[in-house]
Amino acid sequence: LIQLDSEKAIDLLVNSVDEGVDGGASLEAQFATIVKQLHNDEKHLYEFLRSFFTKRKTDYNTEKLAEFHDFHVALCIKYQPELLLDFLKACSFYSMEAALVICRAHRPSPLYREIVFILGRMGGRQNTKQALNIIIEKLKDVHQAIEFVEREADEELWSILVAACVKDANLIGHLLQHAGAHNVDPVHLIRCIPEKMVVPGLSQGILKTFQDIKLQLHLREGCNSILKQDVLDLLKKLYRKRKRAIKVFQGQRCEICFNERKNVKDSYVIFATGEVYHYSCLDQFVNRSFDYESQQNKKIVNHAKALNTNRKNL
Repeated sequence: LIQLDSEKAIDLLVNSVDEGVDGGASLEAQFATIVKQLHNDEKHLYEFLRSFFTKRKTDYNTEKLAEFHDFHVALCIKYQPELLLDFLKACSFYSMEAALVICRAHRPSPLYREIVFILGRMGGRQNTKQALNIIIEKLKDVHQAIEFVEREADEELWSILVAACVKDANLIGHLLQHAGAHNVDPVHLIRCIPEKMVVPGLSQGILKTFQDIKLQLHLREGCNSILKQDVLDLLKKLYRKRKRAIKVFQGQRCEICFNERKNVKDSYVIFATGEVYHYSCLDQFVNRSFDYESQQNKKIVNHAKALNTNRKNL
């Protein structure tokens, strides 16, 4: 069937792998059987792996099928290296060390973008430095370098990026083009440029940098205005709630002594949540020498603290 119509045959194989219900073979066992059958036909084996990854990504990106991911990486580099980066980003169970070795050994040239991604995923100061150097020296992509450094949030990488760019007039020009839109200090960058270096598009780069910075300032001012208005609206809402009358029901009892009143002259403390206390009861509660936090009735504890804090206003 593969010889007659390989595309339909591959689809049939992909759809034939099920979850292994009703006592049948497990998904990984079925998958391994197909891989074994196609082992001597690498091209169609790769097409099966790619098709399964594309159509059943959730099933494929599992630890159960992890042993086939490294094989997928090797075949992808051999037949469709342009699709490798998407696979590396989507899957989590391949060996990064093995993938890194294969990408570096690729000819006629190493797969630099894939190497950068793997080094970044591996993490570590040494790996991120290697990745940044590859972006600058091999890919010469300043925009990607800036994004990489921002993602890693490492001040030392910023220094490496600026130091590398000031050695190349074209790179420093590109860095100036993107500096304003990112967290790059344009003043420091301009001061690092050697005095006699001729930078293509220097004036346009500086102009764009400050235009981007001006735009950022306008955006921040707009955001601050919105936040101030939100604060004002919330303050008005709080004020309206605080000035509302509090309804006290006839016969409502003190939350501490549970009596309606001690005497006619006794003052009351009423909270916005509706609780009523005799001032003397709550005052005695405040002045007791024990740990508030150890009390079971947290509500009374909180009200006692509020009374203690605002005693001067009562």
